[in-house]
Amino acid sequence: MSNHTEREFKLRAKQTIEIAAIDAALHELGTTCRLSETVRHTDTYLDDARGTLLREGIGLRVRSKQGTKQLTYKSRKQSEGGLFVRDEIEADWPHDDLPKTAAALPQELRDVLEPLLHQRELVPQQILSVHREIRMLTEGHSDLCELAIDYVVAEANGHCATFQEIELEFTSDEEANQQLANKLRDRLPVAFATQDKPSYAAALLGLELPGEESVEDRALSPIATSIPAQLHALLTAAQEVLAECRQQGAQPDAQSADQLHRLQSLHQAIDSLVHGFAELWPEDTVARIRSHLDTVHRRLAEVADLDVLVANLELHLKALPAPLSASGQETQAWLQSVRDSAALQLLEWLAGDEHKSAELQFEQDLAAINKDCELANKQLLHEAPMRLAAAIARLREQLNATSIELPIAQVQSLQQWVQRVHDLAEQFADLPGKSYKKSFKAVARARRHLEAVCNLDSIANLLIQWIVRPMADSEQRVLRAAVLGSLATRNLWAEEDARQVAREALERLNRDTVWRRFEGAPADEEQA
Repeated sequence: MSNHTEREFKLRAKQTIEIAAIDAALHELGTTCRLSETVRHTDTYLDDARGTLLREGIGLRVRSKQGTKQLTYKSRKQSEGGLFVRDEIEADWPHDDLPKTAAALPQELRDVLEPLLHQRELVPQQILSVHREIRMLTEGHSDLCELAIDYVVAEANGHCATFQEIELEFTSDEEANQQLANKLRDRLPVAFATQDKPSYAAALLGLELPGEESVEDRALSPIATSIPAQLHALLTAAQEVLAECRQQGAQPDAQSADQLHRLQSLHQAIDSLVHGFAELWPEDTVARIRSHLDTVHRRLAEVADLDVLVANLELHLKALPAPLSASGQETQAWLQSVRDSAALQLLEWLAGDEHKSAELQFEQDLAAINKDCELANKQLLHEAPMRLAAAIARLREQLNATSIELPIAQVQSLQQWVQRVHDLAEQFADLPGKSYKKSFKAVARARRHLEAVCNLDSIANLLIQWIVRPMADSEQRVLRAAVLGSLATRNLWAEEDARQVAREALERLNRDTVWRRFEGAPADEEQA
């Protein structure tokens, strides 16, 4: 029997990657292979009928390889930024049959597992067949790590699923391996894994784990509804969009505009969740996360404002008087070039080392707060209404203090809090016994109209800057200023109309009939 601590970075492929592509990426990074071999093994994961070990993040398997069997126990995983750290206990299993109970295990494993399993029977929960390509990577004259490329076929209850992983197992120099993992992630269609193989396979296979929990508890999946999992899901989606943006390279187009908008929305949702649970996590970590989100939002907003301005000018061209028609076309072409230049700078920044480093820190910070705040299902059922109620209370304070004129500073603050309420309600919409979806329309309507006012105000500021901007050609400047001034007038009327619509949306939003649907939300005594 052997005991050791496993330390490895796990990268999960978003699509099947050819071995040649991985080897080419390793070659580009200046690593060499001291050893290369192919092995196959079959892992049978054991658990009780309740799925106790899987729920606890513990692995117990019998590995069959080349006519031998080995029993392996893996402790609860500690994962951060793709790094998995687990204690392992391995022992030969010279029996034809699988162990039936914890009592049949070697003493060291029995001591660990009997308090969890008691006398409940062990049964095969899932089988993972693994085709493994192994590389021993060297840098200079020293070994760097063992890299394993795993093709996995998972089976359970007559269902089958496949996926691919890259593992970098090391014994020292964690920083060098982290850098290698980051570089591979940049070159290959992979993301840092947050689940081990059996947990990920269970999710793919839809493995149900019945137990003594209530129906309400069973309706909730720790994978799907915990705050850490929600943050991870949003981060994964953002990373996928970011990868698409980086692939756009130097050719910004309508597709990239949509990608940038999606990226902005996902970052806003992450910010709302982090803000809602901020006091549960270290202040410096939360501050770093929000600073990164603010930076990304500011860069994305610059291009988003230009997209709206270009679209508005295109609509406005038809209303221009004939003498300004040609100048309108020239101004449109100029604005489009300004937008494309800004988009190109943004895409280059997103693909650059500065942002990649910040994104890695961002990912690690999210992993850290996830580790520090493992909100379970039962906790979430109580936490969600409380967090929503706090955001709603702050929003209603502002609604009641808002001037009828809706100064832009108030609009921006209201928009931010409406966004947070909407994002939180959306994340918690599927919790059992909650009816948050019923009020989505009122909240979403207010959010949409407040965002319209904010966008139009940003456009007004841009137009003022460009109208007064000097140009070498004074005649062209006058004509362009005339076009932009005409657009600014149209924008002013649109902003006033948007403010009126926003006022009506906010009045509807501030009715008790809306907030009563949110459990725990403050409400006045009399019904609106």
